[in-house]
Amino acid sequence: MLLFIAATALAYDADTLLERVAQTESFRSHRIEGPLPTFSSDDYRKAAQGKVVTGLFRVEGSSNKVGYGIGVLDVGIDQLWAGINSETQHVDMLPVDYIEVIEGSPCADHRKVLMTASVPLITDRWWITQNTYNTAIHEASGGVMRELAWASPTDFANTTLTTAAQTATDGLVAIGFSRGAWFLVALDDTHTLVEYHTWVDPGGRVPSGAASMFASAGIEDTFEAMETYAQGTAYCASRM
Repeated sequence: MLLFIAATALAYDADTLLERVAQTESFRSHRIEGPLPTFSSDDYRKAAQGKVVTGLFRVEGSSNKVGYGIGVLDVGIDQLWAGINSETQHVDMLPVDYIEVIEGSPCADHRKVLMTASVPLITDRWWITQNTYNTAIHEASGGVMRELAWASPTDFANTTLTTAAQTATDGLVAIGFSRGAWFLVALDDTHTLVEYHTWVDPGGRVPSGAASMFASAGIEDTFEAMETYAQGTAYCASRM
Protein backbone atom coordinates (compact mmCIF):
# COMPACT_ATOMS: atom_id res chain seq x y z
CA MET A 1 0.00 0.00 0.00
CA LEU A 2 1.49 3.33 -1.06
CA LEU A 3 0.82 6.19 1.33
CA PHE A 4 -0.18 9.51 -0.20
CA ILE A 5 2.54 12.16 0.10
CA ALA A 6 1.43 15.75 -0.45
CA ALA A 7 4.21 17.98 -1.72
CA THR A 8 3.37 21.13 0.16
CA ALA A 9 5.00 24.12 1.81
CA LEU A 10 3.24 23.11 5.03
CA ALA A 11 5.55 20.18 5.77
CA TYR A 12 6.35 21.67 9.16
CA ASP A 13 2.73 22.43 9.99
CA ALA A 14 1.93 20.55 13.19
CA ASP A 15 -1.51 19.35 12.11
CA THR A 16 -0.12 18.13 8.79
CA LEU A 17 2.64 16.27 10.60
CA LEU A 18 0.23 14.66 13.05
CA GLU A 19 -1.97 13.56 10.15
CA ARG A 20 1.04 11.93 8.46
CA VAL A 21 1.92 10.15 11.71
CA ALA A 22 -1.65 8.83 11.94
CA GLN A 23 -1.38 7.55 8.36
CA THR A 24 1.70 5.52 9.28
CA GLU A 25 0.38 4.08 12.53
CA SER A 26 -0.80 0.79 11.07
CA PHE A 27 2.63 0.13 9.53
CA ARG A 28 4.52 0.49 12.80
CA SER A 29 3.85 -3.12 13.75
CA HIS A 30 6.59 -3.93 11.22
CA ARG A 31 9.26 -2.21 13.37
CA ILE A 32 12.12 -4.62 14.09
CA GLU A 33 14.15 -3.09 16.91
CA GLY A 34 12.83 -2.20 20.35
CA PRO A 35 12.20 -1.19 23.01
CA LEU A 36 10.62 1.75 21.22
CA PRO A 37 9.99 5.22 22.61
CA THR A 38 6.46 6.62 22.72
CA PHE A 39 6.07 10.11 21.32
CA SER A 40 3.26 12.44 22.32
CA SER A 41 1.35 14.90 20.15
CA ASP A 42 3.30 17.64 21.90
CA ASP A 43 6.59 15.99 20.88
CA TYR A 44 5.49 15.96 17.25
CA ARG A 45 4.33 19.57 17.46
CA LYS A 46 7.73 20.61 18.78
CA ALA A 47 9.40 18.66 15.97
CA ALA A 48 7.18 20.50 13.49
CA GLN A 49 8.57 23.75 14.88
CA GLY A 50 12.08 22.64 13.95
CA LYS A 51 13.15 21.36 17.38
CA VAL A 52 14.86 18.06 18.11
CA VAL A 53 13.04 16.55 21.09
CA THR A 54 15.20 14.18 23.16
CA GLY A 55 14.80 12.18 26.34
CA LEU A 56 15.32 8.93 28.22
CA PHE A 57 13.06 6.12 29.37
CA ARG A 58 13.57 3.06 31.54
CA VAL A 59 13.31 -0.57 30.47
CA GLU A 60 11.90 -2.94 33.05
CA GLY A 61 14.62 -5.17 34.42
CA SER A 62 17.49 -3.04 33.09
CA SER A 63 19.51 -0.32 34.76
CA ASN A 64 20.37 1.13 31.34
CA LYS A 65 17.98 3.71 29.94
CA VAL A 66 16.98 4.14 26.30
CA GLY A 67 17.80 7.50 24.73
CA TYR A 68 15.55 8.88 22.00
CA GLY A 69 15.12 11.78 19.64
CA ILE A 70 12.55 13.05 17.16
CA GLY A 71 12.80 15.78 14.56
CA VAL A 72 11.86 16.94 11.08
CA LEU A 73 14.94 17.22 8.87
CA ASP A 74 15.22 19.39 5.80
CA VAL A 75 16.26 16.61 3.44
CA GLY A 76 14.40 14.02 1.37
CA ILE A 77 14.13 10.45 2.59
CA ASP A 78 16.34 8.96 -0.16
CA GLN A 79 19.18 11.38 0.58
CA LEU A 80 18.81 10.91 4.32
CA TRP A 81 18.73 7.13 4.01
CA ALA A 82 21.98 7.20 2.03
CA GLY A 83 23.55 9.51 4.59
CA ILE A 84 22.61 7.40 7.59
CA ASN A 85 23.99 4.25 5.98
CA SER A 86 27.34 5.90 5.18
CA GLU A 87 28.90 5.01 8.56
CA THR A 88 32.44 4.88 7.22
CA GLN A 89 32.20 8.62 6.58
CA HIS A 90 30.82 9.55 10.01
CA VAL A 91 34.01 9.80 12.07
CA ASP A 92 34.34 13.56 11.66
CA MET A 93 30.64 14.25 12.32
CA LEU A 94 29.65 11.90 15.16
CA PRO A 95 31.21 11.27 18.61
CA VAL A 96 33.14 8.21 17.45
CA ASP A 97 36.87 7.80 16.87
CA TYR A 98 37.09 4.80 14.56
CA ILE A 99 34.65 2.98 12.25
CA GLU A 100 35.26 -0.14 10.19
CA VAL A 101 32.92 -2.48 8.32
CA ILE A 102 34.32 -5.83 9.43
CA GLU A 103 31.83 -8.12 7.69
CA GLY A 104 29.81 -7.47 4.53
CA SER A 105 30.18 -4.33 2.46
CA PRO A 106 29.73 -0.66 3.30
CA CYS A 107 26.11 0.41 2.70
CA ALA A 108 24.92 -3.22 2.45
CA ASP A 109 22.17 -4.88 4.45
CA HIS A 110 23.31 -7.04 7.41
CA ARG A 111 26.80 -5.53 7.48
CA LYS A 112 28.73 -5.68 10.75
CA VAL A 113 30.31 -2.44 11.88
CA LEU A 114 32.95 -1.85 14.55
CA MET A 115 33.16 1.52 16.31
CA THR A 116 35.18 3.07 19.12
CA ALA A 117 34.46 6.14 21.22
CA SER A 118 36.32 8.27 23.73
CA VAL A 119 34.44 8.55 27.01
CA PRO A 120 35.36 11.27 29.54
CA LEU A 121 36.49 10.07 32.98
CA ILE A 122 36.22 6.33 32.21
CA THR A 123 37.98 3.88 29.90
CA ASP A 124 37.17 4.37 26.22
CA ARG A 125 34.78 1.85 24.66
CA TRP A 126 34.43 -0.26 21.53
CA TRP A 127 31.57 -2.30 20.08
CA ILE A 128 30.24 -4.14 17.04
CA THR A 129 26.71 -3.98 15.64
CA GLN A 130 24.93 -5.79 12.85
CA ASN A 131 23.03 -3.22 10.83
CA THR A 132 19.79 -4.41 9.26
CA TYR A 133 17.37 -2.90 6.76
CA ASN A 134 13.69 -3.25 7.59
CA THR A 135 12.58 -4.43 4.17
CA ALA A 136 9.08 -5.31 5.43
CA ILE A 137 8.17 -1.77 6.44
CA HIS A 138 9.79 -0.33 3.33
CA GLU A 139 7.79 -2.59 1.04
CA ALA A 140 4.51 -2.32 2.97
CA SER A 141 4.60 1.49 2.86
CA GLY A 142 5.76 1.76 -0.73
CA GLY A 143 9.05 3.32 0.35
CA VAL A 144 7.45 6.02 2.48
CA MET A 145 8.86 4.50 5.68
CA ARG A 146 12.31 3.10 6.33
CA GLU A 147 14.17 1.71 9.30
CA LEU A 148 17.84 0.97 9.86
CA ALA A 149 18.17 -1.13 13.02
CA TRP A 150 21.31 -2.23 14.79
CA ALA A 151 22.10 -4.76 17.51
CA SER A 152 25.32 -6.16 18.93
CA PRO A 153 25.93 -9.82 18.07
CA THR A 154 26.17 -12.19 21.03
CA ASP A 155 29.70 -12.36 22.44
CA PHE A 156 30.99 -9.88 19.89
CA ALA A 157 34.04 -9.20 22.07
CA ASN A 158 35.53 -12.50 20.86
CA THR A 159 35.24 -11.56 17.18
CA THR A 160 38.41 -11.96 15.13
CA LEU A 161 39.43 -8.45 14.12
CA THR A 162 41.55 -7.01 11.35
CA THR A 163 44.96 -5.65 12.28
CA ALA A 164 43.64 -2.09 12.02
CA ALA A 165 40.66 -2.89 14.26
CA GLN A 166 42.90 -4.61 16.80
CA THR A 167 45.04 -1.49 16.96
CA ALA A 168 42.00 0.77 17.28
CA THR A 169 40.50 -1.27 20.14
CA ASP A 170 43.72 -1.96 22.03
CA GLY A 171 43.25 -1.04 25.70
CA LEU A 172 39.56 -0.22 25.25
CA VAL A 173 36.66 -1.88 27.08
CA ALA A 174 33.99 -3.73 25.08
CA ILE A 175 30.51 -2.47 25.90
CA GLY A 176 27.83 -4.92 27.02
CA PHE A 177 25.52 -4.27 24.07
CA SER A 178 24.25 -1.59 21.71
CA ARG A 179 20.77 -1.62 20.14
CA GLY A 180 18.67 0.99 18.40
CA ALA A 181 17.28 2.29 15.13
CA TRP A 182 16.78 5.19 12.78
CA PHE A 183 13.12 5.30 11.67
CA LEU A 184 12.20 7.59 8.76
CA VAL A 185 8.89 8.81 7.36
CA ALA A 186 8.80 10.79 4.11
CA LEU A 187 6.78 13.99 4.47
CA ASP A 188 7.43 15.39 1.01
CA ASP A 189 10.32 15.49 -1.46
CA THR A 190 12.52 17.59 0.82
CA HIS A 191 11.45 16.82 4.40
CA THR A 192 11.65 13.66 6.52
CA LEU A 193 10.33 12.85 9.97
CA VAL A 194 13.04 11.06 11.98
CA GLU A 195 12.48 8.97 15.11
CA TYR A 196 15.65 7.63 16.72
CA HIS A 197 16.47 5.54 19.76
CA THR A 198 19.55 3.92 21.25
CA TRP A 199 19.92 1.49 24.15
CA VAL A 200 23.44 0.82 25.43
CA ASP A 201 25.01 -1.19 28.21
CA PRO A 202 28.39 0.55 28.55
CA GLY A 203 29.96 -2.40 30.39
CA GLY A 204 32.38 -2.23 33.29
CA ARG A 205 31.76 -0.25 36.44
CA VAL A 206 30.03 2.89 35.26
CA PRO A 207 28.03 5.30 37.47
CA SER A 208 24.36 5.55 36.53
CA GLY A 209 24.75 9.14 35.34
CA ALA A 210 27.59 8.22 33.01
CA ALA A 211 25.65 5.19 31.77
CA SER A 212 22.72 7.42 30.85
CA MET A 213 25.14 9.64 28.95
CA PHE A 214 25.82 6.74 26.56
CA ALA A 215 22.15 6.73 25.59
CA SER A 216 21.40 10.46 25.46
CA ALA A 217 24.56 12.45 24.78
CA GLY A 218 24.74 14.23 21.45
CA ILE A 219 21.44 13.15 19.89
CA GLU A 220 20.52 16.68 18.83
CA ASP A 221 24.01 17.24 17.41
CA THR A 222 23.74 13.89 15.60
CA PHE A 223 20.48 14.96 13.93
CA GLU A 224 21.98 18.26 12.82
CA ALA A 225 25.17 16.65 11.53
CA MET A 226 23.26 13.95 9.64
CA GLU A 227 20.98 16.53 8.04
CA THR A 228 23.94 18.59 6.82
CA TYR A 229 25.81 15.53 5.55
CA ALA A 230 22.77 14.09 3.74
CA GLN A 231 22.10 17.39 1.99
CA GLY A 232 25.32 16.79 0.08
CA THR A 233 26.30 13.66 -1.81
CA ALA A 234 26.49 10.82 0.71
CA TYR A 235 28.96 7.99 0.23
CA CYS A 236 26.17 5.41 -0.06
CA ALA A 237 24.07 7.41 -2.55
CA SER A 238 25.44 5.46 -5.53
CA ARG A 239 26.02 2.18 -3.67
CA MET A 240 22.53 1.16 -2.54
